[in-house]
Amino acid sequence: MPEPGQANVRVDLAEDRYFRESRENLKEIIPRHNALSNILCRWLEARNIVPRQETQDVDVEFEHGGCSYRVEIKITYGAGVRHSLREAIGQLLEYNIYPGRDRYDKWIVLLDCEPDQQHIEYVNALRTEFNLPLHLAWHNSEEFAFCDPCPGIF
Repeated sequence: MPEPGQANVRVDLAEDRYFRESRENLKEIIPRHNALSNILCRWLEARNIVPRQETQDVDVEFEHGGCSYRVEIKITYGAGVRHSLREAIGQLLEYNIYPGRDRYDKWIVLLDCEPDQQHIEYVNALRTEFNLPLHLAWHNSEEFAFCDPCPGIF
């Protein structure tokens, strides 16, 4: 959360392409993650919600309607939805439960593609069986969608 007296001015994350060299090969990496983060933040700002990007390793945080939200963005390209969900859920658990961290009301995994029924059932089971405030969303070129009870903003 911003320090008292600090201005809430958000700047878009860089979306420029760059090259990464690995032992196996040279790949062009398109920062799809940053682009999706910027799209989400602009969408929130259009609704008079002030997002915070990349604060304490969290992709996006914001408050709305008396609730606090943490969003973990995952680009499934190359990794797949299952692996992306595993990573995102682990990160959200850390960001909300690790000693010294504040627990937020709603945790959202935002994917860059629509999940299939198996992935939806998995997140629903985690929410209901373990009482996690976990929600699954995705962006499909023009809008954001949810596969579970809408957490209040989308």
